[in-house]
Amino acid sequence: VQAELAGRPDVSVALLTWTLCLGLFERSYGQRSEPLKASVTSNQYLLASLAPSGDEGKALLSLKVQREAFQATLPENWHLDFTWLLSWSAEQVCALLGFCAAHGINGIQERLYNRTERSELDGLEAALDFDLRKWWQPDATSYFGKLKISQIGKAYEEAGMAERAREVVKLKRRDAAAAA
Repeated sequence: VQAELAGRPDVSVALLTWTLCLGLFERSYGQRSEPLKASVTSNQYLLASLAPSGDEGKALLSLKVQREAFQATLPENWHLDFTWLLSWSAEQVCALLGFCAAHGINGIQERLYNRTERSELDGLEAALDFDLRKWWQPDATSYFGKLKISQIGKAYEEAGMAERAREVVKLKRRDAAAAA
């Protein structure tokens, strides 16, 4: 069966996609065959709890919209068998597989000794040409309000605004965060 499946990428990708969907979408539980042992563990709730924007962040809202759209396309009793994916176009299956794979990404990093180690996501971010500014903008509430005045001043200096940095460090912390 493995050798046959290896020669049928359409079936193997459909099987992988369906198997990953089982863990991500609400479904009824019951007797079914799961011939492929693969899974993705979503950490959306943890990410939302740690993100400054909570579950109202642009990225999490985008994933929620995508989830609802994909869920609306799943046929009745989709969880019992994967063969319905064989009638989908390769582009549709690939989009659903991409959605499932995205949920397996863990972007949580620890800061040790006041610095962040190299991220496991560096290569992926480079391949995506990822720009955090597309998904998050710092503001007084989500970022600057949590910094010391000296850190806000340093951020201005690093942005090439040394004169503004000297002005900001004279302000109260709340005012410096709002100004940033």
